[in-house]
Amino acid sequence: MADVASAPRRAPAKRRKRAPRRRRKTARLRLPETFKARLLWIAGAGLLFRFAYVAFDVAGDRGFDDRQWFHDVSNNLAAGRGFISPFVFDFFGTVTPSAGHPPLWAAVLSVPAFFGLGSWTAQQFITAIVGAAAIGAVGYLGRRVGGDRIGLIAAGLAAISPLLIARDGSLMSESLYGFLVILSLLATYRVVDKPVSRSAAIVGVLIGLAALTRGEALLFLPVLGIAIWLRAKPKKVSRARLLVVMVLATVVTLTPWTIRNWIAFDEPVLISLNEASVLAGANCDKTYNGPETGTWDITCLATANPNLTEPKQHAIWRKQGLDYIGDHTGDLPRVMFYRVIRTWDLYEPSGQAHGDGRDYNVAVIGTWTYLLLLLPLGIWGAVRMYRQRKPLLILLSPFIVATLAAAATWGLTRLRHPADLTLLVFDAVALSAAYEALRWGRNAGRRRRVAVPHHPPRAAGL
Repeated sequence: MADVASAPRRAPAKRRKRAPRRRRKTARLRLPETFKARLLWIAGAGLLFRFAYVAFDVAGDRGFDDRQWFHDVSNNLAAGRGFISPFVFDFFGTVTPSAGHPPLWAAVLSVPAFFGLGSWTAQQFITAIVGAAAIGAVGYLGRRVGGDRIGLIAAGLAAISPLLIARDGSLMSESLYGFLVILSLLATYRVVDKPVSRSAAIVGVLIGLAALTRGEALLFLPVLGIAIWLRAKPKKVSRARLLVVMVLATVVTLTPWTIRNWIAFDEPVLISLNEASVLAGANCDKTYNGPETGTWDITCLATANPNLTEPKQHAIWRKQGLDYIGDHTGDLPRVMFYRVIRTWDLYEPSGQAHGDGRDYNVAVIGTWTYLLLLLPLGIWGAVRMYRQRKPLLILLSPFIVATLAAAATWGLTRLRHPADLTLLVFDAVALSAAYEALRWGRNAGRRRRVAVPHHPPRAAGL
């Protein structure tokens, strides 16, 4: 026992300190902080969606329609043949001048075609790029209306909209038309904010360019002119002068093309001749009665004579359409009603998704998204702006122009493309208001919880 007691005690072993664990650095996706950078990201995402749509070849087969006209004319321009009738050249080898459609979209496509990007698919990709530019323009329009959040929401909706993606991959002129119209609206707001002659001239030039893309854009002159007259408060110049400058700028923009037409045809043609074929095809027995009421039918056109010049042939079609209207004046209001509701997808919406080089399934998804979500939200946003006494005429101008154009021509959803873009601004106003209401409700609940003191239960007395 003594030996055990006298044995030396071992010193306790020192515990080794564990090295602190290093936290793994995880890469975080930092969102851009500025409005311009965020908008660029959104437009880039929208461009990727449009490229994917074209790359997977869901835009439909190549068709003998307006897309073919733009494709052929742009390549003829790149080859140095000028604005010639593509179908007469393809079938008969004859070079004849053409003003079958407004010239600007074919002219834009001819620039990359000159450098070897003139194939059908390449031009679809170019159309997608123009559509992505319209996403940025919508973002700036929303920002002007209600701030950064509304601008980014509107751009985000434009980026993912199936309806817009389908149109921006179809090789049609509406992508450029919508972009120019949105720029015109932004320029009109600029006139309201800074009413000087230069700002009014920019509006006129943009309307002229839009009219060189689709002729009905000239209707923006009176509508936006009224908006400027009502909202602008100039100090150095009169409102009348602003309107005169705007009109003159539009005339100057159109003049070179009008002069070219006069020289080529030896008679005045303001922009194009396609209103004649529209009149003949939209005013006949098939489009005034039955399931095709309010549409357009190519079989209604009188047989084309290849020996006639374009103005002579279109004069025959114009007279054909006007004569039919004169003989059926009593039916015209009913037919105009059908044209308008077809344009706004309020009649046979799934049937309206056919054609124009769009994939039917994507177009149907876009159509029903528009009817069930975007249109009701947009109406709510417009009502909210009206109650807040915010000006609406500038934003509503594409709706007015599309309705007037549809009533005068035929029921076609492409007519409302600029309105589909501005509708997203109204949608963004509604969604922003919903977000604010939800956030206010949460904050109110927190304030109530903080304001009510918590008293512990009293102990029962003995």
